[in-house]
Amino acid sequence: MSHCVNTYAQNCISGRSAIVSLRFEVERRITIEIHPPTKRIVQARGRFNRLPAPNEQKIIDMWFSQVVKSKTISSSNE
Repeated sequence: MSHCVNTYAQNCISGRSAIVSLRFEVERRITIEIHPPTKRIVQARGRFNRLPAPNEQKIIDMWFSQVVKSKTISSSNE
């Protein structure tokens, strides 16, 4: 998606970041970085680092409150 998410691999391995993709059908639209210890969204970016469109942000907010906030994110080191 022409952004720098591939540089976050070490953060994901260490449990400092979790990366997920928002997709519409098969197309990746938004990449979301979450800080697992605090369950906070660090950033959400689309192709070429664009911000989420309002409809995408609504989906992110709904997903975050129903899935992330209600579940425990565990690191791969546990």
